[in-house]
Amino acid sequence: MEFAKEDEIIFEKFFQLKEKRQFKRALKVLDFLESKYKNSSVIYGLYGSIFFELEDFKNSAINFKEVITLKPKSELA
Repeated sequence: MEFAKEDEIIFEKFFQLKEKRQFKRALKVLDFLESKYKNSSVIYGLYGSIFFELEDFKNSAINFKEVITLKPKSELA
């Protein structure tokens, strides 16, 4: 799946927040992106990694499971 050029800026914002360990703010950015890309294994993988950092292992596992459902050979999951 390809993402729109204008969304690349939003992804960059997400990665900046993640790098700064501002995980709750990063989740809000993902919520916006997920509303546009409902079945993106990339988005679910990013959710899984953020929930893992927040030590919310249940939600992390749910999102990584969704990655596997959407893209069984995903290296991220």
